[in-house]
Amino acid sequence: MNLFYEQRNVRICALRGELEWETHLHNEIEIVCMRQGTCDAYIDGAKYELTQGDCLIVFPNRIHDFRNGHGDMADVLLVSPAAMTEYSGILSKKLPVSPYVPKVSEEIRRLFENAYECSGRFADSIRWGYCTAIIGSLFESMEFREVGSSDGKTLQQILDYCAEHYKEAISVTEVAAALNLSESYVSHIFSDKLLISFRGYINSMRIHEAMKLIDEGKLSNTEIAYETGFGTIRTFNRAFSAHIGCTPSEYKRRK
Repeated sequence: MNLFYEQRNVRICALRGELEWETHLHNEIEIVCMRQGTCDAYIDGAKYELTQGDCLIVFPNRIHDFRNGHGDMADVLLVSPAAMTEYSGILSKKLPVSPYVPKVSEEIRRLFENAYECSGRFADSIRWGYCTAIIGSLFESMEFREVGSSDGKTLQQILDYCAEHYKEAISVTEVAAALNLSESYVSHIFSDKLLISFRGYINSMRIHEAMKLIDEGKLSNTEIAYETGFGTIRTFNRAFSAHIGCTPSEYKRRK
């Protein structure tokens, strides 16, 4: 799995375009409204077939991706949980039984449209109001199940630490010591919650950063290897091939 942790650090962000995203997770709430076409969404391994007028809400730190788009166009809102204090009880302690809401009302679709088109000095504040209304409207039609809050907070701490230190010689032992956790618990978070090994996750973050540096074209492969935390060019080539299916040099030639 080519999983990576996406760091946007935004309060509210509105996007519009095709839904083609690699497997990733982030701390923001992600709300999707299909404008046209079809696309398959995967959240924690479950598949949801999106068509025009469908909505999907992805809670923080849930593994998800979008594939097999056909003529798809969607409005996507990313919202920090800290900005949605009205729903903190649900966001911190519950998960939707199904994050998929088919054929939402025209009113909700207009809210997405308005949120995307906000402009001016107070655009973020106005967009916040639309996001609050959208989430509330979707929650009205959803059922929820209780989940433990401690694992979620610990997961966020682990992911934040990895995001800050993944370019270093990081290990499970180091993460556990830094966060006062047991090594077995840190390993459990990755294998059971993220469905990936700790090393696989770190390498995935490094490879994702390496691809961006290759695309920029300013550094050699050797410089990129060391810049992204790989000890040797051989290790970099092997990890890159395992994740992407080609060597860094082959990837560069395809660009």
